[in-house]
This record gives sequence, C-alpha cells and structure tokens, in this order.
Amino acid sequence: MNKSLVRTAMCGCAGVVAAGCLQDRRPAQHPELTLVDSVMLQQSGSEYVGLPSGFAVLPGEGGFLVSDLRNRTVHRFGPDGTHQQQLGRAGQGPGEFPAPPTALALDGDSILFVRTGWAGLQVINLRTRTFRDPRELPGNAHVIAASNGRVYFRAMDPETRTSVGVLASGSDSIGRGGPYPAPLADYPVLALAPISMAAVGVIGPDSVAVALQTSDYVFWGTLERQDSIRVPAIRRQGSRRDLLQEIALNPEEAGPDIVYTPSLPVAVARMSAARLAVVFDDLQLTEDRRFIGESFLSVVDTGLRRVCPDAPLPVLPDSRPPLTAIRGDTLFTLGQDVRGVEAVVAVRKYVVRTETCRWRS
Repeated sequence: MNKSLVRTAMCGCAGVVAAGCLQDRRPAQHPELTLVDSVMLQQSGSEYVGLPSGFAVLPGEGGFLVSDLRNRTVHRFGPDGTHQQQLGRAGQGPGEFPAPPTALALDGDSILFVRTGWAGLQVINLRTRTFRDPRELPGNAHVIAASNGRVYFRAMDPETRTSVGVLASGSDSIGRGGPYPAPLADYPVLALAPISMAAVGVIGPDSVAVALQTSDYVFWGTLERQDSIRVPAIRRQGSRRDLLQEIALNPEEAGPDIVYTPSLPVAVARMSAARLAVVFDDLQLTEDRRFIGESFLSVVDTGLRRVCPDAPLPVLPDSRPPLTAIRGDTLFTLGQDVRGVEAVVAVRKYVVRTETCRWRS
C-alpha cells in the first residue's frame, strides 16, 4: 500500500497523527494515536477474506489471523501481508466449521480459540493445523480471550449475578465470575437482552479486565473480586441508562434504534503493568440492515485510578468500525474497503500515546 496516501488520509482524522503529517499540535486531551505502519493483506481468487469477523495479532515478529464470516475460514498472513495459510471450511466434519467463525483468541503462539455462530467453540493448533475440542458454550459472546489453556467469554447469569464464564481446555466444567453492576442488578431482564454484551481481556495469570455494554465502568481483578473505575463517555454514546431503563420496562416497544444505540465494548487489554486500553464501538443499523458507526479508545490507569477517554479511531465513511487488537502500547486495526468488485483488507498499526491526555479521576 502507498504509505504516503495512508498518511494523507489519516492526517485529517481527529486524534490521529501519521508520520510526516503537518498538523495542528494543540493538546488533544484524549489519547493520541500515531500511525506507524499500514499493511495491505494479499489475497487471490481462491484465498480471500469475504467478510472479516475476527482478528488476532501473532506474537514475536507479528503476523495476523483473520476469520471470514462469509466463507467460514480462518486466514493467516505474514507481517508483510503475504497469505500463508487458510484454515477450515463450511461443514460438519474434521477441519470444518459448522457455523460461521465470529471471534478469535490466541493462547500463546500456536493455539487458537475460534468462536463459531452463537454458541460454538473450536480449538485449532496452528502448527499442526488440527481442529479439536468442538463444544457449545452458554450465551452469546462477540469477544473472547484466552490464556494458559483457558478461554474466557461473556456469560450473563442473573442467578449467580456473574458476567464471565471460563472453560479450561479438555474440561466440560464452566467456571463463572466477574462483575454484575447496576443496571443489571436493578433490571435482571437486561442480562438476557441482546444488548448485554461484554468484552473480556486477560491481564494476568488469574486476572481479567471486563467492559460491559450496560455500564460505563471498567472492571479488573480476579473472577471472584474486582476493582472498577468509571470511564466517562465524552464522545461516544456510553451506556445510556435512560434507554436501558426503557428497554427493561417496555421491552416490546424497544426497537432497533434503542437496542443498537449504547456503546458496544469490543476490546479490553493490558497496555502495561498498571494501564488498560478499552475500545468501544458506537453502531447504527442502516435501512439496508448494515452496521456502520464509530470507534473510540480509552486508557485506564489502574494504579493512579484515572482515565483518559475517547480517542476517535479512523473509520471510513458509511462503513462499519474496524476490528481491533491491542499489544502493549500498540493498537492494530483491520478494515475492509470495498472498491467496486474488489475488497481491500488492510491492517494499520498505531502507537497509543498519553502525553497530551487530560486525565479524569
């Protein structure tokens, strides 16, 4: 990809600085995203990504994993965008996906957990290209996380008042825990509603971070005990307590305009020992039943208990927000730009800086 064109496109985005840009350097007050690289993923007529649904960044020298909702495949690309592997296909047999893959989570550099459909889970060994441990999980999870042979996922349970499930590889026993804040406690019906989504990230050997669609708080700690801090909605929609209350009290009158308005947490990860990064999507459902919207990144300083909220991510006009992955102080985004009959899929890499932040306690 022509990087000068990328810089030109990104210079006009609030909160984004591309190397070589000449722009207003007044303090942004939110995290600053500095574009440092852009990689076009190479595709062919037989090996291509029809509709990206999951995204993961390989450790070490990098490389990318992308799941394709349309073709029921997972693709592996090198750090330079070269296509290296295609895994899976539609079907019910070995090495096949019985439902479209919807989310990815890497455990180390060789084990990949793949969420399929509404409730399926598949484990792939990337070295041997073998599929194993197909199973069903409770609830619907648009974000999953994995570490040390365990996968974490959204699992709202009004009875135990928990929001996260954990399953160890080779086990059939699901552990539960995680936060259950208001308004879930006030309106239990919300826990079963399609808007009660959660993003889970592993931040330590036995600790996770959790962001909920029904709360403006971010939580971190073990599954049994969490600390929390409010992440104010400066630019994004936020949890919209008024709409959540309307959904809880008048569910039959809650249409798509209400259901899809609150901010959707799509990623939460550890940046450093005491900092978390959280990404939210603000989605809209178009008349032709497409999701479009905006994305925002916030930094949470758990040590000093302060927040730098809502850096806008660059998003193409009239398109859905990019898929995201976070490694340390680096944000990776994957977007698809349909140009006529050709669909260009590109990964962009940003360094997240907080020197210009206006921290909020």
